[in-house]
Amino acid sequence: MSKRYLIINNDDFGMFHAVNRTTKELLVNKLISSATVMMPCPWVMEVVHFLKENKNIDVGVHLTLTSEWEDYRWGPTLPKDKVPSLVDEEGYFYKTVEEVVEYADYDEIKMELNNQILLAMKNGINFTHIDNHMFTLFGKNFHKIAFELSQKYKVPFRFAKVIDENLCGEFSEDELNLYYYYANLSEENGIKVPDRLATSGYFMEEGETYEMFKQEFIDFLKSVDYGVTEYFFHPIKDDEEAKAANPYWEKRYWEYQIIKEDEVWEVIKEREIELISWRPLKEKLI
Repeated sequence: MSKRYLIINNDDFGMFHAVNRTTKELLVNKLISSATVMMPCPWVMEVVHFLKENKNIDVGVHLTLTSEWEDYRWGPTLPKDKVPSLVDEEGYFYKTVEEVVEYADYDEIKMELNNQILLAMKNGINFTHIDNHMFTLFGKNFHKIAFELSQKYKVPFRFAKVIDENLCGEFSEDELNLYYYYANLSEENGIKVPDRLATSGYFMEEGETYEMFKQEFIDFLKSVDYGVTEYFFHPIKDDEEAKAANPYWEKRYWEYQIIKEDEVWEVIKEREIELISWRPLKEKLI
């Protein structure tokens, strides 16, 4: 492939109002090319209404099995008595991936995630792809569920031919091997996947500054090679709701700032990087 294509995907669309405000602004201004919607979250209907008014915008479904915050929670889209292994003692999704891996029933995961996709369809979301919140489906043998849903609905999942080094540390060798197995199997079965998957660090590192973070993103852009790269992140505006809901709001606010930097867009232009959504992959146009 003789062009550099970049998908900039904002995860967590629908999580809460501050995320929605930010994502809508970035999508409308074409500073990002895609987003993925969390169907179990309380603010998802704001997304549904936005998409009905902006049919040219491409989004995916952010398959969700965890609810990580202390004071702001969500749970299954199915009745809890249908998927009892997916909820904690407070009645919400587990806070950690480790709890999902330990306690969640495989068949109940399949039922719930399939229902999240059906709910998106019922609400008129013409989704281009699926991915997953907090990499939950990259643990244990859950990769197969992601693969089967991708095949069932004929859309790509967030499999890629190469995961950036900073992401590889999140997974065991067995998990990585399974990931690459299903990435290859997706292509063999006619579902295209990106060449590379990348993201920024989730948490503020000790001594990290905004300028350091911006330079890291610019360095990433300078490393984008020919083919399709997906970069996903989670920008939010600096407001009281974001601060109350998300203890890592400041790093997320940096993400919102860097994507608007002139220096960033100069690099994108100089390197002839073309922003695309997942639709060309879904429709096999590239």
